[in-house]
Amino acid sequence: MPLVIYIKIMSTSSQIRASEGNFKLAQKLVTALSEKYSFDFAEGWEVVSNRPVENLTRMFRRERRRNDPLAQVKKPRTAFSFFTQERRPKVQVANPNAGFGDLSRLVSAEWKKITDKDRAKFKSMEDKDKSRYQTERTRVLAEVSASTEATSTTETVPVVETPVATPKKSASKRPASKTSKTDTPAAETPAKSVAKKSTGKRARSTKASAQTA
Repeated sequence: MPLVIYIKIMSTSSQIRASEGNFKLAQKLVTALSEKYSFDFAEGWEVVSNRPVENLTRMFRRERRRNDPLAQVKKPRTAFSFFTQERRPKVQVANPNAGFGDLSRLVSAEWKKITDKDRAKFKSMEDKDKSRYQTERTRVLAEVSASTEATSTTETVPVVETPVATPKKSASKRPASKTSKTDTPAAETPAKSVAKKSTGKRARSTKASAQTA
């Protein structure tokens, strides 16, 4: 087989195994093409998958059971099933040469012949087992529902972060600057200069008066 064709088959085969939906779609396509172009389904399937249909069917059935929470709950049995459980060993002893199918037919014939009174016994066992199934089924569904709600709550509750208070920086206290002797307010300067001028004038006038005298 050429390497390119082998790689394509492996790639298609992995896609078919990826999901049961892909598997069923591949079956429909190969079936439709085999009917239109008159080739055997098994030969066509070998072109798209390296695993037989039966193998993949069992694989996906097991996967469904693993994912089904009710798979762990045993299905309820019928009245005929309880009758078969009781009568089959006795019928087999009475007919040692009978095969599996023959034993089933003999047990079924006996079931049809028994009276309603005898059948009521097995019918009561059937009702009891149905009640057991419903109880276990309700319990499992309740557990699944509680688990789903818990998971949903955990995913949707927002995480609130508590803000951390940061310490405020204290304002730096600067020492009060001493006013220099030369720092004289602007409003006081004109007054002092006027006073000095007036004092000088009075001194000169006093001196002139003394000289005249």
